[in-house]
Amino acid sequence: MKYEKDGLHAFKSLNPQQNGSLSIVILMVNRELIGTRDGGGFRSLCLGWHEKTGSYIISSERYALKILGAKLFRDIYPCGMIKIEEKGLENQRFSVKEKYAYCPFEYIYFVSTSSDIEGVNVYYVRKTIGKLLAE
Repeated sequence: MKYEKDGLHAFKSLNPQQNGSLSIVILMVNRELIGTRDGGGFRSLCLGWHEKTGSYIISSERYALKILGAKLFRDIYPCGMIKIEEKGLENQRFSVKEKYAYCPFEYIYFVSTSSDIEGVNVYYVRKTIGKLLAE
């Protein structure tokens, strides 16, 4: 069995037991980089492109891409698995869920105010929450 099927098969097998939040980035011995985002979409994970070095970057938040001088390529979807290797990029999904449950602590504590999560600016969310609490 080829590695591609093994990696996808492993995440498909783990998905029913997965309960909680976990995004993983794995550097394999064969120089492949694999990033997966949890099935519920609790934690963010995004893919960027660094023009100067001609390389992809996987990060837990968009602001890290900005600091490195990379541009956002796209968010990795919940249940998404992305593999980066010398010959290119491969996208897969190890499950398809109808509902996602985002972690509120991403917006409040974990992520920089300069970041966006799923296209929503973290600073804007914090200001809005503060306004609602004040009311």
